[in-house]
Amino acid sequence: MLKKITGKLVTWTALDEMPPDALARVEGMVRGSKIDPGVPFIKNNTVRSAFLLEPNIKGYPHLFVKWFKKPVALQRIRYLFVPSKALAEWRNLRTLENRGLPCPRPLAFFEKRSCGLLKTACLVIEGLENAQPLNEFNKNCKLAASQKFNLTRQLARLSAAMHAAGVFSRDYHAGNIMVRPAREGNFELFLIDLHKARVRKKLRLSMILTDCAKLSTSLPASFTTRLRFAQEYYRHASLPAMPLNEFVRRINDKAARIKARQILSRSKRCILKSSVFEVARTWKERYCGRRDFGHNAARALIARHMGERDDQKIIKKTSKSTLTTHDLKPAEIVCVKGYRYRGIVYALLNLFRKSRALKSWINANGFIVRGMLTPQPLAMIEKRSGPLVRKNFYVCRWLEKAPELNTYIIGRQWPEPVKKRFIQCLADTIITLHARGIYHGDLKSNNILVCEKDASWDFFFIDLDRVSFSRPLTFKRRANNLAQINASISDIMTPRDRLRFFRIYSKAAACYTDRKRYFERILTISRTKNTKPYGLHLTR
Repeated sequence: MLKKITGKLVTWTALDEMPPDALARVEGMVRGSKIDPGVPFIKNNTVRSAFLLEPNIKGYPHLFVKWFKKPVALQRIRYLFVPSKALAEWRNLRTLENRGLPCPRPLAFFEKRSCGLLKTACLVIEGLENAQPLNEFNKNCKLAASQKFNLTRQLARLSAAMHAAGVFSRDYHAGNIMVRPAREGNFELFLIDLHKARVRKKLRLSMILTDCAKLSTSLPASFTTRLRFAQEYYRHASLPAMPLNEFVRRINDKAARIKARQILSRSKRCILKSSVFEVARTWKERYCGRRDFGHNAARALIARHMGERDDQKIIKKTSKSTLTTHDLKPAEIVCVKGYRYRGIVYALLNLFRKSRALKSWINANGFIVRGMLTPQPLAMIEKRSGPLVRKNFYVCRWLEKAPELNTYIIGRQWPEPVKKRFIQCLADTIITLHARGIYHGDLKSNNILVCEKDASWDFFFIDLDRVSFSRPLTFKRRANNLAQINASISDIMTPRDRLRFFRIYSKAAACYTDRKRYFERILTISRTKNTKPYGLHLTR
């Protein structure tokens, strides 16, 4: 049974056994648009905060509190017609509880509105002791093979039971499943974060495939584990007449599409306000940057960059751009690349395309999202006159002990086995770059930095304003990238070394059968390049 509890500023809807004192304590921690600074947050961003509370209630040693902050204007209007996140999750948790699915018990919630528009909301649920999200559990706990098998089997059975009950999670990933060890090598699994869930009499096949595919993409599982999950799910679920291999194939296809969308979405977060990034836009300036770096720090660096006269700090200076380095702390150096104003025509063209600094900012974060290495991007600033971009600046970390690829090669005297390992490592990096759908339009050795590790090397990519993300890469783009590298590396790398690099690349990139056409195209492009600055002399 439910009851209403009137607090100082809000009215709670709560279970009968929920004491008013505990809710008063929660209300005391949430103060208008702010929250008590002494609260130990589990999650805290611009949308919501989450924390654990010990209320000393019999049967509930911990309460988990979700406080949803004031939504933006469009969402406030939307919540006039659809349930808020707090109300939706409250309803869904009660439905799952009634249908016998494992989930934390919902205890209380409130919505605070003004003229019907939502201002804030709060949801209180049962805290799960000694439980952690499944993705963290997989990282932190080393399980025996039999335990992994048992966990996979229980996860598949939970998924089948959820779908049989008509619940479509819509956000079914490892972060939204809590797990804790139980007796005899078993585990307890709980469904959480259900504000997006939909309850139907019977789920369509597309809904089932979506949930299973989202879970598949969120687990760092082997092919065997994923196949075992699909087999166990297939055994317990009520599916239309469909062979198991077709079911697995459709899950994998859906998972690949979801993964591509997730990567694209995460790449765009750097130009949106979030807990990691901040953005600001006025008539005279546009700013995107990391919160842990700061807008004021970026402005101060731009001022230092524009007034820099020390030749040791000016790394590169051309008619189009200037590159400078600056010390922030004794062990921290940052780099500023400033792009000059090149006339009204250039400014007008930027009305229809991104500035070079903005491209570099977006592409650098895109590299990081896709698991490739680049100096950490910190900020981007455009100096504007309304819609026209006059100057633009890109700020990133400076890798002090990372020479350019060709400089590194020229300065080395290495034995043949080490040279072979270096070629293998470089080839593997380019293979990974292309396998992840990344095309660098200026992949010269100048734009690849080398960092030595113990017995290997890391390669960092820079000058990213001509990068594009597409999958798969065309023949022309692959050949062009390989030719750019080939034409910008010293002849210390012999023809035999270059053939070894190409052979490794072509076998792994599944273009070995077409290697003759690639090789001819690479040589043709290489001969059109100016190779003398790199110490390479190609015969015509």
